[in-house]
Amino acid sequence: MDELTVTILGQPVPKGRPRLTRTGRAYTPLKTRSWESVIQSAVVEARFQGDYFLPFAGPVSVRVTAYFEIPVSWPAWKRKAALGGSLRHTGTPDLDNILKLVMDAVNGSGTWADDSYVVGLSATKNYSATPRTEITITRAAGTPSQTTSRESSK
Repeated sequence: MDELTVTILGQPVPKGRPRLTRTGRAYTPLKTRSWESVIQSAVVEARFQGDYFLPFAGPVSVRVTAYFEIPVSWPAWKRKAALGGSLRHTGTPDLDNILKLVMDAVNGSGTWADDSYVVGLSATKNYSATPRTEITITRAAGTPSQTTSRESSK
């Protein structure tokens, strides 16, 4: 298999900034940890559907599309424009923070040896009647130029 596609239903979630306790200890916010776990589980489940899907051993390309819910308060003309694609999602959360959460979650799922193997990345934000995050991982042409420190320590 050269491609793995996963859809996570629900409003896309960005990677939260680390928080500090009163004693100065840093921690990851619960919402971030929860969504990383949801994405990891969905990716692992997709890998085991049908035939067992071996981890990607070489370079990969990743495409992430975040679909946001259309605000109920918007008038019909604006909702129609959003569904048609002529009105784009330019508000928060930032696309790079959504990518951080997705990439960290997929990296922890065992789908590839290390996220340094990602040689292509594409991401977009859109509106939809069904909020979701779609992740497509595709085997890219070529071979890795070197092994990662994680691979060499195994």
